[in-house]
Order: sequence, then structure tokens, then C-alpha cells
Amino acid sequence: MSDAIVVLNAGSSSLKFSIYGVADEELNLVARGQMEGLGTAPHFKAKDRDGQLLTDVSLDGSATGFGHPQAFAHLAQWVRQQYSGALSPVAVGHRMAHGGTEFTGPTLIDAEVVAKLEQLVPLVPLHQPHNLAAVRG
Repeated sequence: MSDAIVVLNAGSSSLKFSIYGVADEELNLVARGQMEGLGTAPHFKAKDRDGQLLTDVSLDGSATGFGHPQAFAHLAQWVRQQYSGALSPVAVGHRMAHGGTEFTGPTLIDAEVVAKLEQLVPLVPLHQPHNLAAVRG
């Protein structure tokens, strides 16, 4: 089983992701994709490192709504099924829309950091709440 790092980018109605395998201190792209139409008509698409389609499906979001929490759960389940026994996620990275003057580089997230990032919501109200939802996910 190989270690993997999952990188997320949660937008106002989408979730983009990349999965990297970690081998010999190098990152190698394994897959990337996105879920679009969150909150309306969710659609999930993923490709492998060579651009070959792995999945392209519309998801049912009509009954309870399919937002960011459901997108994170769906992605986690898909990764477990797609790479069962082959990859073991050891870290998750996430791009935040705004880190203010304090968070200008990679930062380990804890409750204090989340609280400070919440204070920046007025600066990017369409994106920061969704970015924070990914962290809380």
C-alpha cells in the first residue's frame, strides 16, 4: 500500500481534487477531478494521470440536497473503492480563498486557525464558508 496526499479546492458550487501517490519522497499524480453543480445538479468526473476517464456520473441531489458535506463523503467513498488496498491517504491539503496577513503559506489546521479563518469570511463571502466546510468535513 502506498501513501497518498489528497488536495482539495472547494468553491461555491464545486469541489476539485487531486490525488498524489508518495514514493521515494516524490509526489506522483494518480487522479484528479471535480464535482460540479453542488446544491443543484451534482456531477462527478475523475480522470487518471494520463487523462483517461475513471468516472463521469450525475449524482442524485434531489431528495435532501447534495452540497459540500455530501461531496466530501462521496469523494472519500470513491477513493476507498477505486484505490482499495493500493493507496492510503496520509494527509489532506486544501486551498483557502483568503488567509489574511497571518496565513500566507502552508498551515496546519486546528480549532484556533479555523476561528481566525472564520473572521475572514466577510472578505470572500462566496468562497471562504465553503473552504471552511471542507476543513470541518
